[in-house]
Amino acid sequence: TYIVVYSIDTANKKADFVDFFPRNNQEYSNELLQPISPRFISAYNQALRAEERQDIELAAIGYRHALECLIKDFAIKELNLNYDEVVKKSLCDAIKLYLEEKDLVSTADVIRILGNDYTHYERKYPEFDFALLKQYMEIFIKLVETRVLIMHPPVSR
Repeated sequence: TYIVVYSIDTANKKADFVDFFPRNNQEYSNELLQPISPRFISAYNQALRAEERQDIELAAIGYRHALECLIKDFAIKELNLNYDEVVKKSLCDAIKLYLEEKDLVSTADVIRILGNDYTHYERKYPEFDFALLKQYMEIFIKLVETRVLIMHPPVSR
């Protein structure tokens, strides 16, 4: 069952497509990251659904939250750090302490700063749109996937 919404101009005998319900919900899955951070997968999917509904402010906050889940779960499961210590860290400190590569740090900082920016009444960085935050989120995910693959090679010498 579905509904298609059109805007109909009877005078000009014209109909324009407006929307389709239910929307084709995207579902993000990642076999490599799922065992490391199922909470990241869940938060990322919630942010995707907000984005689909054009709830951009909620989506931006959601991607920032997903980032925090992924970084802290990575620290706990891949770096074998103490759970109680990791969960207490701010996202800023977690990025600094648990991400060694400059590329990981810089991309995570963009997501953190722009995601935080959407939580405030007046944004500090309105010149940077949501698409940029999303682009950096996708880059960060690929960098983490690369790091996990390097840490767990399928074969070795």
